[in-house]
Amino acid sequence: MTKISVPLHINGGFTGYTDRLDKLRTAIRVLKADHLNQLLEDEVFEFTSSSIYNNKINSFAWGLWHDPDTEQRGPVKNRDKALSGYERAQELLSANPFPANQLESKIYGIRKRDVPNYINTRIAALRRGEGREGENRGREDRERNDRERRGN
Repeated sequence: MTKISVPLHINGGFTGYTDRLDKLRTAIRVLKADHLNQLLEDEVFEFTSSSIYNNKINSFAWGLWHDPDTEQRGPVKNRDKALSGYERAQELLSANPFPANQLESKIYGIRKRDVPNYINTRIAALRRGEGREGENRGREDRERNDRERRGN
Protein backbone atom coordinates (compact mmCIF):
# COMPACT_ATOMS: atom_id res chain seq x y z
CA MET A 1 0.00 0.00 0.00
CA THR A 2 1.39 3.40 -0.93
CA LYS A 3 0.69 6.61 0.95
CA ILE A 4 -1.55 7.73 -1.90
CA SER A 5 -3.85 4.78 -1.26
CA VAL A 6 -4.32 5.35 2.49
CA PRO A 7 -7.33 7.71 2.25
CA LEU A 8 -8.80 5.51 -0.49
CA HIS A 9 -8.71 2.43 1.71
CA ILE A 10 -9.90 4.27 4.81
CA ASN A 11 -12.69 6.33 3.22
CA GLY A 12 -13.37 4.62 -0.09
CA GLY A 13 -12.23 7.80 -1.83
CA PHE A 14 -9.70 10.57 -1.46
CA THR A 15 -11.38 12.55 1.31
CA GLY A 16 -8.59 13.82 3.53
CA TYR A 17 -5.88 13.29 0.90
CA THR A 18 -4.49 16.82 1.14
CA ASP A 19 -4.62 16.79 4.94
CA ARG A 20 -2.72 13.49 5.11
CA LEU A 21 -0.16 14.76 2.62
CA ASP A 22 0.41 17.85 4.80
CA LYS A 23 0.88 15.62 7.86
CA LEU A 24 3.43 13.51 5.99
CA ARG A 25 5.39 16.62 4.98
CA THR A 26 5.37 17.78 8.61
CA ALA A 27 6.53 14.37 9.83
CA ILE A 28 9.36 14.32 7.29
CA ARG A 29 10.49 17.78 8.44
CA VAL A 30 10.13 17.17 12.20
CA LEU A 31 11.77 13.75 12.11
CA LYS A 32 14.48 15.04 9.77
CA ALA A 33 13.64 12.11 7.50
CA ASP A 34 14.56 13.87 4.28
CA HIS A 35 15.17 10.53 2.58
CA LEU A 36 11.37 10.10 2.53
CA ASN A 37 11.09 13.06 0.17
CA GLN A 38 11.93 10.61 -2.61
CA LEU A 39 8.34 9.40 -2.23
CA LEU A 40 7.16 12.82 -3.31
CA GLU A 41 7.34 14.15 -6.85
CA ASP A 42 6.80 17.90 -7.07
CA GLU A 43 5.46 17.82 -3.50
CA VAL A 44 2.76 15.25 -4.32
CA PHE A 45 2.58 11.50 -4.58
CA GLU A 46 2.70 10.37 -8.18
CA PHE A 47 -0.45 8.54 -9.30
CA THR A 48 1.31 6.51 -12.00
CA SER A 49 3.76 4.97 -9.53
CA SER A 50 1.18 4.32 -6.82
CA SER A 51 -0.46 1.05 -5.83
CA ILE A 52 -3.85 2.34 -7.04
CA TYR A 53 -2.74 2.88 -10.66
CA ASN A 54 -3.55 -0.65 -11.82
CA ASN A 55 -6.98 -0.85 -10.22
CA LYS A 56 -9.95 0.30 -12.33
CA ILE A 57 -12.06 1.42 -9.36
CA ASN A 58 -9.19 3.24 -7.67
CA SER A 59 -8.17 4.96 -10.92
CA PHE A 60 -11.78 6.00 -11.46
CA ALA A 61 -11.83 7.40 -7.91
CA TRP A 62 -8.64 9.37 -8.64
CA GLY A 63 -10.33 10.96 -11.64
CA LEU A 64 -13.58 11.59 -9.80
CA TRP A 65 -12.00 13.20 -6.73
CA HIS A 66 -9.76 15.47 -8.82
CA ASP A 67 -12.47 16.41 -11.35
CA PRO A 68 -13.23 20.15 -11.09
CA ASP A 69 -16.91 19.45 -11.77
CA THR A 70 -17.55 16.94 -8.98
CA GLU A 71 -18.49 17.56 -5.38
CA GLN A 72 -16.03 15.08 -3.83
CA ARG A 73 -13.81 16.82 -1.32
CA GLY A 74 -10.25 16.01 -0.37
CA PRO A 75 -7.55 16.74 -2.91
CA VAL A 76 -7.24 19.98 -4.82
CA LYS A 77 -9.34 19.87 -7.98
CA ASN A 78 -7.09 19.45 -11.00
CA ARG A 79 -8.14 18.86 -14.60
CA ASP A 80 -4.97 17.01 -15.61
CA LYS A 81 -5.06 14.68 -12.61
CA ALA A 82 -8.74 13.98 -13.25
CA LEU A 83 -7.94 13.12 -16.86
CA SER A 84 -5.11 10.81 -15.75
CA GLY A 85 -7.43 8.89 -13.46
CA TYR A 86 -10.31 8.69 -15.93
CA GLU A 87 -8.07 7.69 -18.83
CA ARG A 88 -6.38 4.97 -16.78
CA ALA A 89 -9.77 3.67 -15.59
CA GLN A 90 -10.94 3.68 -19.22
CA GLU A 91 -7.92 1.57 -20.24
CA LEU A 92 -8.42 -0.88 -17.39
CA LEU A 93 -12.17 -1.20 -17.98
CA SER A 94 -11.59 -1.84 -21.68
CA ALA A 95 -9.23 -4.68 -20.82
CA ASN A 96 -11.31 -6.00 -17.93
CA PRO A 97 -14.95 -4.78 -17.77
CA PHE A 98 -17.10 -5.17 -14.70
CA PRO A 99 -18.62 -8.66 -14.49
CA ALA A 100 -22.24 -8.94 -15.65
CA ASN A 101 -23.42 -9.82 -12.13
CA GLN A 102 -22.05 -6.48 -10.82
CA LEU A 103 -23.47 -4.12 -13.45
CA GLU A 104 -26.43 -3.01 -11.33
CA SER A 105 -24.37 -2.29 -8.22
CA LYS A 106 -23.16 1.26 -7.70
CA ILE A 107 -19.81 2.82 -7.12
CA TYR A 108 -19.69 6.42 -5.91
CA GLY A 109 -23.40 6.70 -6.72
CA ILE A 110 -23.03 5.55 -10.34
CA ARG A 111 -24.22 2.16 -11.58
CA LYS A 112 -21.24 0.15 -12.78
CA ARG A 113 -23.09 -0.36 -16.07
CA ASP A 114 -22.92 3.44 -16.55
CA VAL A 115 -19.33 4.02 -15.40
CA PRO A 116 -17.70 3.66 -18.86
CA ASN A 117 -20.11 6.21 -20.38
CA TYR A 118 -19.62 8.54 -17.41
CA ILE A 119 -15.84 8.30 -17.87
CA ASN A 120 -16.07 8.94 -21.62
CA THR A 121 -18.29 11.98 -21.03
CA ARG A 122 -15.96 13.45 -18.40
CA ILE A 123 -12.85 12.84 -20.52
CA ALA A 124 -14.45 14.62 -23.48
CA ALA A 125 -15.57 17.56 -21.31
CA LEU A 126 -12.19 17.93 -19.61
CA ARG A 127 -10.33 17.74 -22.92
CA ARG A 128 -12.56 20.53 -24.28
CA GLY A 129 -11.55 22.58 -21.28
CA GLU A 130 -14.92 22.49 -19.56
CA GLY A 131 -14.77 22.74 -15.82
CA ARG A 132 -11.76 25.02 -15.56
CA GLU A 133 -13.73 27.10 -13.10
CA GLY A 134 -13.34 24.06 -10.88
CA GLU A 135 -9.83 25.20 -10.07
CA ASN A 136 -11.53 28.01 -8.14
CA ARG A 137 -13.89 25.49 -6.59
CA GLY A 138 -10.80 23.55 -5.50
CA ARG A 139 -9.56 26.67 -3.74
CA GLU A 140 -12.98 27.15 -2.16
CA ASP A 141 -12.96 23.51 -1.01
CA ARG A 142 -9.52 23.98 0.57
CA GLU A 143 -10.72 27.09 2.38
CA ARG A 144 -13.85 25.27 3.62
CA ASN A 145 -11.70 22.30 4.75
CA ASP A 146 -9.40 24.69 6.61
CA ARG A 147 -12.38 26.34 8.34
CA GLU A 148 -13.78 22.93 9.32
CA ARG A 149 -10.42 21.85 10.75
CA ARG A 150 -10.29 25.06 12.81
CA GLY A 151 -13.86 24.47 13.98
CA ASN A 152 -15.33 27.60 12.35
